[in-house]
Amino acid sequence: EITLDGKTYKAVGRFKENVRPSCWQILDRDIDRHTPPEFAEMSDAEWLSAVGKIMPGLEKVSHVRAASTSSRVLRDGQPVGAGNGHVWVKVADPTDIERARTASIVQAAKWGMSWQKPRHSRTEPEKVVGNSLTTIFDPSVWTPCRLIFIGKPLVSEGLTVTPLSADVYHGENDTLDTSAIVLPDAATVRQITRKAGSEMDVQTSGKGLRITAQDLTLETEIDTEDHGQMMVRQIIVDGITAKIRCQTPFRDSDSFAAFLNFGADGKPFIHDSGTGITHWLNEFEAEELSQVKYSGAPTSTKTAVAANSAPPNDDIKHSRRTELRKANAEDFAKVESDENGESSDLPFPEVKPYPTRIDPASLLDEIVTTILLFIVMSPEQAVAAALWVTFTWFMDVVKISPLAMINAPERECAKSLLLELMGRMSARPLPVANASTAAVFRSVELWGPTLLIDEVDMFIRENKELRGIINAGHTRANAYVLRTVGDQHEPKQFTVWSPKALAGISLEKHLPDSTMSRAIVINLRRKLPHETVERLRHAEPGLFEGIASKLARFSEDHSQQVRQARPDLPDELSDRAQDNWEPLLAIAGCAGPDWVQRATAAALKLSGANEERVSTGNELLADIQHIFASKQVGKIKTANLIAALVADDEMPWATYNRGKPLTPRQLAKLLSGYGIRPK
Repeated sequence: EITLDGKTYKAVGRFKENVRPSCWQILDRDIDRHTPPEFAEMSDAEWLSAVGKIMPGLEKVSHVRAASTSSRVLRDGQPVGAGNGHVWVKVADPTDIERARTASIVQAAKWGMSWQKPRHSRTEPEKVVGNSLTTIFDPSVWTPCRLIFIGKPLVSEGLTVTPLSADVYHGENDTLDTSAIVLPDAATVRQITRKAGSEMDVQTSGKGLRITAQDLTLETEIDTEDHGQMMVRQIIVDGITAKIRCQTPFRDSDSFAAFLNFGADGKPFIHDSGTGITHWLNEFEAEELSQVKYSGAPTSTKTAVAANSAPPNDDIKHSRRTELRKANAEDFAKVESDENGESSDLPFPEVKPYPTRIDPASLLDEIVTTILLFIVMSPEQAVAAALWVTFTWFMDVVKISPLAMINAPERECAKSLLLELMGRMSARPLPVANASTAAVFRSVELWGPTLLIDEVDMFIRENKELRGIINAGHTRANAYVLRTVGDQHEPKQFTVWSPKALAGISLEKHLPDSTMSRAIVINLRRKLPHETVERLRHAEPGLFEGIASKLARFSEDHSQQVRQARPDLPDELSDRAQDNWEPLLAIAGCAGPDWVQRATAAALKLSGANEERVSTGNELLADIQHIFASKQVGKIKTANLIAALVADDEMPWATYNRGKPLTPRQLAKLLSGYGIRPK
């Protein structure tokens, strides 16, 4: 509510087309349980400095800091939205706001200040139905045509409101030059946002910017203004074709500032007025549109989510996919080919085998040299990466599929770069950072691709189903998931047998031991000042295509040898590590004794064969036991226990939380697996 001329009014902010663009814009800081600790724990000054990387010159601009509405509302004396806040700045060119907003999203992704926030079902709160790209500040409030009211919020009983306070900071400049927020070219935008997990396409037209993303699914739940809560699938089944105003499902918002509509081709999309992004049905689920039939009988609002929510009959579709996958290259490419000979129906380029036989040892040497040209890593790590890349071309003849786990303790260690580099040489590479679980196993069923999953630490913890699929694909015999299909909900097996490479930060803290044990782990570090590497974007044209062609020929000529190989496995390796390295050592055997020796040395070093392997949970229990014994106590407060854990420099707990101390919540979660809970 606001007070004007002695009268009190209830006020609602709405988008207005006839509002003149405002020179005042707000930087909105929102913190919730999904905000990464390194951002949630920033002070206001640290946060503003971080945003300054996205918006050059921000720290020198005069601005006003004010508490957000949620941080002013108190429950039992504590703010409902602790840590949230607003920073008001004056921009030099109000007409540049739309472009600057889009550029800020891209720059946030570029600087690693974005993350994938899980979207939960509103009918089944524990169920994750997708992910949304979230940035260090909320860009949706940056709009040239929005009325913003500041006043006392109305609250229900039990809540109190603190007075509004604001601090004015005088800088060298009065206004922010938004033209300094660079919007890269369309190709670079796609590359940056794809790595961040939500690929966007930005094009400039006579009407301004056109921003699109393909992250809408048939199972996306939306709150509509006139039809209640519905799934996109249900809207199609009920034959609703008119434009529907709704709340956006891609960010936290209770206002009906979005609408669902249909394109000329019949595909649904949601346009979010807050961000200016149009969310189209993703390419995997677009295939299902022909299977979704109009029932002719609209469903009531109360049953809209539950009724007819089962997937359409997939028997015919999956039968066709299986046939395509087993067919040879000529049969598979029945669709038209482009000028480069690449099938327009495939998400990856087709590779023609090298015309003559190749020397395996020379090829593996070439791959190692290429990797070390662009990435700082040890020779053993480069050998492991080269063998894993080669392994992706032998999937049809091996029985174990080890994960490639690219791990780093912090940002800027080239983990995403190594993932991209390995993908360029792998068989049928397919980045799937933001794909749904259904899209993942259906892609494997259809194409048998090499799955490249970046920033896995951001979302894998919330997605138990995807973790199960990753683990199930370790052995050929068990590489299946069971799903129900069709109107009769008939059970059907889908294969998840394919190579998978994962990249992320401190994966040992985000993934269970069962997943880590299935991996060849490559731990990267930051490049030192004296170390130099080439830029991947400056790679010699045709370099990776040539290597891929040679790898295709290598697999053609040596598949039988790898299939029949029974390599000597080092006794120092655990049973699981021997399983992981068996196909790689079989491939090394094709290149001669020298490569077998190099592969064995890499296996021993990367597996830590000479080190005692203890799970994180067991290590914590042992350290707690030591603390109880040294203090001679039978019980201890959580705060005192954590203080003792982080005080010992020989224990890992002082830097467990992304370089910061172990938190009470993390301690409780680690101990819960052993039935230990605080009292």
